[in-house]
Amino acid sequence: MFTTAAPFLPTDSMLTSEGVAKFPYANVPAGPAAPTDPPAQLGLAGVYQPTVNPDPSLAQSTYPGERDPAITLTAFQGDLGLGSGQPQSVYDIDSRQIALGRLTSVGTKTLRPGGSWTLPDGSTVEFLGTKEWITVSIRHDPGEGIVLLGAGAILVGLMVSLSGKRRRIWARVAPHPDGGSLITLGGLARTEYPGFAEEFAAVAELAGGEPAQGEPRPADDGAPDQPAMTEPESAGLSDTGLSDAGLSDAGFRERGR
Repeated sequence: MFTTAAPFLPTDSMLTSEGVAKFPYANVPAGPAAPTDPPAQLGLAGVYQPTVNPDPSLAQSTYPGERDPAITLTAFQGDLGLGSGQPQSVYDIDSRQIALGRLTSVGTKTLRPGGSWTLPDGSTVEFLGTKEWITVSIRHDPGEGIVLLGAGAILVGLMVSLSGKRRRIWARVAPHPDGGSLITLGGLARTEYPGFAEEFAAVAELAGGEPAQGEPRPADDGAPDQPAMTEPESAGLSDTGLSDAGLSDAGFRERGR
């Protein structure tokens, strides 16, 4: 006697389910000399209905609860191909074995719990009943907190970069014809920033220069006046690759030392 429990998968909302029960040693005497693939193996392909349909031609349950459970079995005898080395599904009979004639159907019968069926070779199949089962998927991801923290840091950095004012200042130091050094400053605001002129004038003051004509001058803090500034020629910063128009708004500073 061989007893097995086979999983059946639902195929509709009424829990009509399909599955297979395989008995590789159903007709083989017990012992170490039993062949791996005996020619009289047994496979049962079934359709289970929790509430059997009154129409026998429709193998589809009418209610998901087990009000009138029944299973329709189709028996196959022959070589199930379990020893061929090829992977098989636990939910299906290997169709390749049927196509090659190694498995043949020997009958179909509908059984209710406790019912039995005698096959042509004298074997008896009994339907013992069902047990409900579920599939549970559990996942633990310890990196979620790190990913969330990184996403928050990216958003903070993006807001800071959007609120910041991008500006550039270049300085060139060259020998002055009268001795000392000639410092030339140039600036460019990368965004629309009206306060850049005042900031650039403050930088020029720190370098010891004066605002160019027409540009605002920071408030006098009591420091002594600096020597007058002269405007350089437009070619003075041509090596930076910036156009004259691009630097005219920012202004230039130079002082001889």
